[in-house]
Amino acid sequence: MSRKAKIGLRIVCLLAVLAVAGLLVYQAYLHLLKKAYPLAYEEYVTVYSEEYGVEPALIYAVMKAESGFDPEVVSYAGAVGLMQLMPEMIDWLQTHIGPEGRLDHDMLRDPQTNIRYGTYFLSMLEGMYEAEEAVLSGYNAGIGTIDKWLSDPEISSDGVHLDRIPYDQTRAYVAKVQEYKAMYQKLYFNNDN
Repeated sequence: MSRKAKIGLRIVCLLAVLAVAGLLVYQAYLHLLKKAYPLAYEEYVTVYSEEYGVEPALIYAVMKAESGFDPEVVSYAGAVGLMQLMPEMIDWLQTHIGPEGRLDHDMLRDPQTNIRYGTYFLSMLEGMYEAEEAVLSGYNAGIGTIDKWLSDPEISSDGVHLDRIPYDQTRAYVAKVQEYKAMYQKLYFNNDN
């Protein structure tokens, strides 16, 4: 074999090793991303996503932002569980979901119950507001607040989109959920994968 052929063969082998190493690094990176963005409680997300017509990536993003997937977490304001629902919110949502009897507020720690009611609330908000930032702001700051913002031309020039979000905490929340949702879509729900 000539010297040029040997060099060419070594280059081809080196490129093959680099390609395999690159693929392994990429797979490890994807594995770490999927650990950071899990499909936790997938059986409940799938059921209630379909039942209430809410995108699964949005449900996962809200859970990740609200509780980090901890069903026992309680906020300083008293919101409970995976999707951080207030006990009063559950009482109100029960009047919309239908007659099942009153839920004990301890049931908010139950993943299935919390995901069901949180997803239903997202569905309601999606029915009320066209823009995702309004939906997420409503989830975080409340319907009354968003209705005021959308009717204020200094906050919403078209009554549909929020040109700005007045509350720092809500603005940060919306940005975080949208970032998480984009990552969930990329990792799990993009048909190009």
